[in-house]
Amino acid sequence: MAVSPRNSEGSAKKSSREIREWAIGAGREVSSRGRIPAELEQAFHDAQAKKVQTKSAPVKKAAAKKTVATKAAAEKTAVKKPAAAKAPVKREVVSTAPAKKSSREIREWAIGEGREVSSRGRIPAELEQAFHDAQAKKVQAKTAPAKKAAVKKIVAKNAPARKTAVKKAAVTKVPAKTTTPGKTPARRVAAKTTAAEKTAVKMVSAKKSSREIREWAIGEGREVSPRGRISAEIEQAFRDAQAQMPVAVG
Repeated sequence: MAVSPRNSEGSAKKSSREIREWAIGAGREVSSRGRIPAELEQAFHDAQAKKVQTKSAPVKKAAAKKTVATKAAAEKTAVKKPAAAKAPVKREVVSTAPAKKSSREIREWAIGEGREVSSRGRIPAELEQAFHDAQAKKVQAKTAPAKKAAVKKIVAKNAPARKTAVKKAAVTKVPAKTTTPGKTPARRVAAKTTAAEKTAVKMVSAKKSSREIREWAIGEGREVSPRGRISAEIEQAFRDAQAQMPVAVG
């Protein structure tokens, strides 16, 4: 991009004025007009460079402090991580206490059982196995009464339920035996009595009608036997005569 001559002249005048002001402030001799000597210009630029260096120095120091702080924080975190990773190793060392306790228990048990065992060092595997077997038997002996008590409770609970079920079954069966046989003979007796009554009524009505027919036949002068079956002709004549008779109105 081309720079106009006016802008270049303005910047040159501005820099010349700044150099003259700096020279007057520094106590150097400089003309108010005309060309500024090269030595004076060089001294001005050197002074400006020193100012820039003094301004940039605090910025560099602050940046250096920040980098040092970040490195220190990174180093601390790096130190904490290995420490945290090593912590489980210490826990494993502490977890060996139950093993010592069990060894002491095994030794005490062996002494109580009259077995030979050293006061220090490794306990034989056979002795450890015998100790664990004895402990398992103790646990079984403790749990056996509890199981028996639980079984007794279950049996005691089930016994009343069975008794009540048997009672209910007996109660339900008794009405079946007592009621059904009682009803069927009553029905049969009633049926027999009704049939007998019907036959008796029929016999009475038959005797009554036979007597009436004989009386009517004798009154009409017809021949009829005092006993036995009446002839169909006389019965028909009797019914015809009864039909022709007027009905009495009460």
